[in-house]
Amino acid sequence: MAGARTSVRWLGPLALALLPAAAGAAEPVAIPDAELAARLDFLERRLDAARPASLAWQSGWSAFYTVSLAANAGYATVADDHDDRVRAIVDAVKSGVAMVQTLRLAHDPLPGNLGAEPMRAVPGEDRAARLQRLAVGERQLLASAERAETRYDLGRHLMVVGSNLLGGAAILAFGSTRDAIASTAIGTAIGEAQIWSQPWRATADLRDYRAAFPAVPSTGWELRPRGPGVELVLRF
Repeated sequence: MAGARTSVRWLGPLALALLPAAAGAAEPVAIPDAELAARLDFLERRLDAARPASLAWQSGWSAFYTVSLAANAGYATVADDHDDRVRAIVDAVKSGVAMVQTLRLAHDPLPGNLGAEPMRAVPGEDRAARLQRLAVGERQLLASAERAETRYDLGRHLMVVGSNLLGGAAILAFGSTRDAIASTAIGTAIGEAQIWSQPWRATADLRDYRAAFPAVPSTGWELRPRGPGVELVLRF
């Protein structure tokens, strides 16, 4: 079956020592100039098109949680009703935690925030430079698609539900049952909305790219870095 692949993971210094030799033995399949130009054009257009939504998602949720924190903290200081004050304090804490997590994206931003800028940053217009630009663009698209798929990560959803249940338990202990239920339900809905609204266009873009430019079937083997060792990949 063309394109099928299996892999065996080798660990240890010996396997790492074999990596340079194995990498040097493989010769990449040449991409025609016309196809290379088409690939670069596809990647640049799709990456740039996905950038606005990615930036809007990150900045929008950061602003939302910042405003929510300020509003709840302010209300907690002026609320006359004890139950209202308890809920406002808990909601402010939850908003603060979510804001910090969202702001952390400044150090680990969505790959889509960069658009095709990493491609354009590669200097030169000769074939070697364009091949390097292609590799950068493909990595960028793949990274964006992988990040988009994290919305299916069960751990993210469990964290949202768990943190809101914890907040609801705190309100229940010091405030009212009605406020505990409402805060838990609303907080969970907002957290889920943040996860599911994360840009997913890159998934379709990657699928379109692979359909437009299918990999050239080949046979052989290679060693790739994987964790503390390497992976032996067999293609047949």
